[in-house]
Amino acid sequence: MNFIYIISQIIATLSFIALILSFFSNKRKTVLILLIIHTVLYGIHYLILGAFIGFIALMIETLRNVVFYFKGKNHKENSFLVLIFFFIIFILTSIFTWDGFIKIIPLIASLIITYGIWQKNLSIYRITSLSCAILYIIYNIINVTYIGMIGEAVIAIFAFIGIIKNDIFKKNKKTI
Repeated sequence: MNFIYIISQIIATLSFIALILSFFSNKRKTVLILLIIHTVLYGIHYLILGAFIGFIALMIETLRNVVFYFKGKNHKENSFLVLIFFFIIFILTSIFTWDGFIKIIPLIASLIITYGIWQKNLSIYRITSLSCAILYIIYNIINVTYIGMIGEAVIAIFAFIGIIKNDIFKKNKKTI
């Protein structure tokens, strides 16, 4: 392992910490800030490794997160047209980088999480994050990437814990 690779892995780890922290927040602004940090850092990780398509995809995700943050910050609803715009961008990106049927899994995950971030309900965000982690576990199994499998499994576990802590237990406390 060379120094550049180690730096990329440290940056990737920091990005995953930001993502995991987002599952435990009950404030949409905080979730979006953590997602912006995650996508920027993870994009830098891919850039360092020379994975330019991954970098571009994450910069599109960063743009999406920034747009959703500022649309909500200005007390404007994220319009349905903004959601459709990002759906189209992800579909076009998938078409232009198509290298086989396996590419459908990241596309579906991108569409699911875009919807999860677009709408205001953080319970739905956590559920869509869990769904995407499961899709990426399958994607990583198909591509035989053990680190990817482990990373997505950890994300799935923390998303599930976030659902239990913030959505299930809080609902049960309100009914007691």
